[in-house]
Amino acid sequence: MFYYACLSAITPPVALAAYAGAGIAKCSPMLTAVEACKIGFAGFIVPFIFCYEPAFMMQGPVTTIVIVALASLLGTFYISVGFQGWLLVKLNIIERLLLMIGGVLMFVPNIPSDIAGLVVLGIVTAELYVKRKKAKASEV
Repeated sequence: MFYYACLSAITPPVALAAYAGAGIAKCSPMLTAVEACKIGFAGFIVPFIFCYEPAFMMQGPVTTIVIVALASLLGTFYISVGFQGWLLVKLNIIERLLLMIGGVLMFVPNIPSDIAGLVVLGIVTAELYVKRKKAKASEV
């Protein structure tokens, strides 16, 4: 409860930290709170990962701990990308959804889901890289 009480500083309707930041930036408090939730989403996921995968709490073989840590970092990064809508270029809704699905697959504690997540993330990232190259070529 204390953990989620601390997260209430960024989540609407409490969002005290977001309201303070909005006051400093002179912008909408609610929009600031929503953006804060997008950035801080990993804080909502971490307690569930602790429950599903003991290796996330450094219990088990070193190889498992390393795999879980890397998969979680990659999953968090790509879910963040999906929320923000930007990776190399502006993302459309399909790309955002695919990156978020791939990121979630990285959190499921088994190797087949990690491989599926890596495939999805790799394909979409490669497509975005090609899209960026084409955009740069058309600018010149």
